[in-house]
Amino acid sequence: MSLQYYIDAFSTLRMNKSGGSVSPHKACLLLSVMDLVEQEAIVTNRIYLDENLKSVFTKHFELLRQGNDQNTLYLPFYHLKTSGFWHHKIYEGRNDEYNSLKESNSENKTLATIEYAFVDNELFEYFKSYNAREALKAALADNFDNELREKLLNPVNGWSWWECEAIVKDYFAMLEAELKGVAYNKSEHNRRLQEILNNRNKSSIEKKHQNISAILKEMGMPTIDGYKPLSNYQRNILPDVIGAELSNQINMADYIESITTQDEAIPTVDDILNRLVDPPEPKTINDIQPEPYKRGSYRPRKVDYIAREANNHKLGLSGEKFIVNYEKARLIKEGRESLAERIDHVSLDDDRLGFDIHSFEGNGKDRFIEVKTTRYARYTQFYITNNELEVSRKLDNQYHLYRVFNFRTDPRFFTCQGKIEKNFVLEPSLFIANILSA
Repeated sequence: MSLQYYIDAFSTLRMNKSGGSVSPHKACLLLSVMDLVEQEAIVTNRIYLDENLKSVFTKHFELLRQGNDQNTLYLPFYHLKTSGFWHHKIYEGRNDEYNSLKESNSENKTLATIEYAFVDNELFEYFKSYNAREALKAALADNFDNELREKLLNPVNGWSWWECEAIVKDYFAMLEAELKGVAYNKSEHNRRLQEILNNRNKSSIEKKHQNISAILKEMGMPTIDGYKPLSNYQRNILPDVIGAELSNQINMADYIESITTQDEAIPTVDDILNRLVDPPEPKTINDIQPEPYKRGSYRPRKVDYIAREANNHKLGLSGEKFIVNYEKARLIKEGRESLAERIDHVSLDDDRLGFDIHSFEGNGKDRFIEVKTTRYARYTQFYITNNELEVSRKLDNQYHLYRVFNFRTDPRFFTCQGKIEKNFVLEPSLFIANILSA
């Protein structure tokens, strides 16, 4: 059966309408099953009347109940069979008891008679798809009045799926412009979003843009400069919207792929000394500690253009030469032309030293520089080798990391002095595994 078939079936469920209101039980049961499939708590097409299902059902029921509605999950668990897509696996030898459930039912009788429920195989596959689930949820909402429909589609204090879709599309439009060096106005984008979203203010929209940055960062994707990644994001909707939008952004994905691996010439700037900016403000503890993974929570799909870019040695070399030019200009401005002439781009001869450039302070003391270059935004993560880490610890205050960003369109950089872990949060990304000896 097609998805449209099930959308039509969900929007026209046979539901109890006694007392002047629609009983939400069947809708709550279907919503619960979709939630559990999404969370990977249900992984095969077997739906048991257990405590897990009861807990999720109760959450939806408390939101949609009206009047004297009672929390009786076993009733829709049985009666949903009239839908044509919901079926039961009956315990062997219990057919008579099963047939009597229509007249006399209880939770104990249901548990003693029905081993589990299952849905059409096609429908179960649709339950695994974010886009299909959202379409089916919207179809369920058609069974209710406007008030209950709003409760079902719009989470309390959260962003609805269509709000997330609108802001994700807007973010990608800005990101594409930034990657291509096309001017755009963040404030104007924010203002337009305020006009179409549900009473979202400027600050709320900016924070959601930061949430999008955080998810893209986890995926190894480039982000918009100026939207600092904010990791406390809405994990039940926003990541799936981003994943769906990425699958539609074929042209932008191809463009990112192409610029990730291409050569990059040293950019020409009017005044290289004005390219230095202040480093980002230190993160709070909430920013640097990601939420622990729980079963069913979102795990972003890794694209990792950042890792691919890190392997672009020609980009790295161009960034190093850019910083050599800066260092010469800095020392010449300080009146130390003789020191400027002694700057040594050491990685050209040996890339195992743990730094790229041997420069000098104005007083003649050594300055050892490691350069990390990206075409992307200032908050883009980068890779550090164990050797670079150890050398930074050994040299400490003589060691300077220069982070060059927006290299292709508007090159800027900031510097951090001292051992690397003093200024950056380090996450393990690769291990060497040896077989345990007997």
